[in-house]
Amino acid sequence: GLQMQFEKVESERKALEDKVGNLQELLSTRDEWEEEVKALVNQTAKRVQDERARWATDRASLDRERVQLRESVVLHQAHGEELEREKREWESERRCLIEDLEALRHIVDE
Repeated sequence: GLQMQFEKVESERKALEDKVGNLQELLSTRDEWEEEVKALVNQTAKRVQDERARWATDRASLDRERVQLRESVVLHQAHGEELEREKREWESERRCLIEDLEALRHIVDE
């Protein structure tokens, strides 16, 4: 009877050792996963930070371009107005020249 009791206890001890081994393996795996998750979280945070910085740079660049375009439009409008003024002056001079020519033609015809 003692031998059977010893074998039963030994069997239970072996089963408990196996369970402890399995638990240690699970804990080790969990620790590895935790490390991987931490690394992924850090990578993602870094990527988000980099993207935000890139967006801020792009935004600043776009704002500069917008200001330059606005200035360019203002310059073009001013140039267009100047051309319109010159055109009106030339048309006025042309009318005067035509009138002078017609007056000269009348003089020549007489």
